[in-house]
Amino acid sequence: MRATAMPDGWLYAVGDVNGRNLLTHVGKYQARICGDVIAARAQGLPDDTPGLRDTADDRGAPQIVFTEPQVCMVGKTESQARADGYPVRTVEYDIGAVAGAEVRGVGYTGRAKLVVDEDRRVLLDASFVAPDIDDLLHSATVAVNAEVPLDQLWHAVPPFPTVTEIWLRLLEQYGP
Repeated sequence: MRATAMPDGWLYAVGDVNGRNLLTHVGKYQARICGDVIAARAQGLPDDTPGLRDTADDRGAPQIVFTEPQVCMVGKTESQARADGYPVRTVEYDIGAVAGAEVRGVGYTGRAKLVVDEDRRVLLDASFVAPDIDDLLHSATVAVNAEVPLDQLWHAVPPFPTVTEIWLRLLEQYGP
């Protein structure tokens, strides 16, 4: 975020102007990190701690298309992950098949997909297409960015009956 060509590195660029990830919520994230870095430097504190590093571009910033149905994703697509050399396995599931789908309405349907790094058994991507599915995006963002092992995700019990049960179904589909 810092413009290194400036004398003393005093100029910072956050949001669309830095051309990295043109999403409002990412610009807000970058602004928060930038403010914390500026405050740390003003106090003579180290500015290289993990909390002061902008990592959303590296692992994944959530993206959503507000259409009907909504299209949500976070992380690397399957093709991006393969191109980056990850040993990938994907899992897909019909969102309409979970009990919580009936709560949303008769005929509620959609699709969910996970892209898993087989070596580390962590999520590289989570994608959802369904009406009003944006509720699942933040939990997916945490799982992808924190590189939560699949063995740990098994213990995140979804409430019944909700569409969040899709997490359990995807993990069951993936297997032990």
